[in-house]
Amino acid sequence: MALTKVTSGMVNPDPTNASNLSSGDVPLAQLGNAPATDTSGLRNDIATLALHSAIADNKAAYNLSNAFIDQFEDDTGIDAETTTDRDANEYMCTRGMEANTKLYMDFETSAIGMVGGDGYTAAVGNSAARTTSDKKFGSASLDITGNTDYLSLTPSSSGFLGSAYSGDFTIEFWSKRDGGGGSFEPVFIKGPHDDNAWDIRLYSHPSSNKLYTDVNLSGGNAYFPPTDAVTGRSSWTHYAIVRDGDICRLYIGGVQRSSVTSSGGSLNTAYDSFHFGAGWITNQGSTQGFYDDIRFSDNCRYPDGTTFTPHASAHEPISTYATGNFTSATQTASSSVSEMGIVVLYKNNEGTASLNTDLVAQVSANGGTNYSSATLVAGGTFSSGINIAAVSGVSVTAGTAPKYKISFANQVASSKETQVHGVALLY
Repeated sequence: MALTKVTSGMVNPDPTNASNLSSGDVPLAQLGNAPATDTSGLRNDIATLALHSAIADNKAAYNLSNAFIDQFEDDTGIDAETTTDRDANEYMCTRGMEANTKLYMDFETSAIGMVGGDGYTAAVGNSAARTTSDKKFGSASLDITGNTDYLSLTPSSSGFLGSAYSGDFTIEFWSKRDGGGGSFEPVFIKGPHDDNAWDIRLYSHPSSNKLYTDVNLSGGNAYFPPTDAVTGRSSWTHYAIVRDGDICRLYIGGVQRSSVTSSGGSLNTAYDSFHFGAGWITNQGSTQGFYDDIRFSDNCRYPDGTTFTPHASAHEPISTYATGNFTSATQTASSSVSEMGIVVLYKNNEGTASLNTDLVAQVSANGGTNYSSATLVAGGTFSSGINIAAVSGVSVTAGTAPKYKISFANQVASSKETQVHGVALLY
């Protein structure tokens, strides 16, 4: 096949004059008028590869020169959520936390992590791990049967249990304690690894067969009198420590066992960590056993010292809403944008989502002042259970502040749950 030649050397002063061209030459003006190549498919593929890389490397939201990539490793790429939530397993869906619930753990997943609540870091020590051998609810619990096993929870905000820790709160959980070691068996502690620096302690002295609780407020130490016996050994027992105004109470099995009044004050915000199980206080022994259904709330759920019946099934702090939406953080384009694209990774966790009805994408180049509908087109499989939907060439009101909005509709628990696992915004 003959090759087309572009003349090099001296430029013909009249390149449109065919008489000045040798056979095989192409007029330069004709080259300049060649139709533009459609690169939208290539851009979508590159964006999909960027999402693969982000997920493989567990990256937070980041920018390319003309794109924004987010796979929801954290909340950094999101600026607003309406009845949606970022799951710890790195996806967005129409969920919201139950009112006042700040943290919840049921240990049903394969990892030690939260079902709900974002302002925390969870860690286990030594051989502590999820187990299916014993549990209060569901299929699993946390096993801390080793002498030095523990679970620690570190919140990122001093308002984790009310404004600056000065408001009402409820800390509750189920525990089955099978033993321990030393003269001090800590069941739950808020505070650092130090004998005299703590805010809340629930612990037992096996030698005296007593269970103790202390709440150390800035207004003074609230020392609960010891209960009449150590309870919760070899059986699942519900514990609740609450603050109701100036009154702190300890409930065991729904029965108030002790209370104390303190004149105001707040917990020490420097001692953010919460610890379950191990001898976190130096040289003071350990607790062995299991934990399940841990819930922290920023209100008093059990007021007035009345007896209550502990819940007979696992808490369900996460609600599924029929509709919801979330928007990305606004990006900065290097020049004015009038056309955009988007690639969305989604999963049909329950039912099957109809694109552009149950899962809707919109894009904007002026910071969300004007959104244009992005009609998503199915684009195959990204990975096991994860699908691709994409669209290019969406005309938008010109601007230099790109962002997107994802909306859900017709979501119903156990019937239709659509999850968004990643988004690439192209501009």
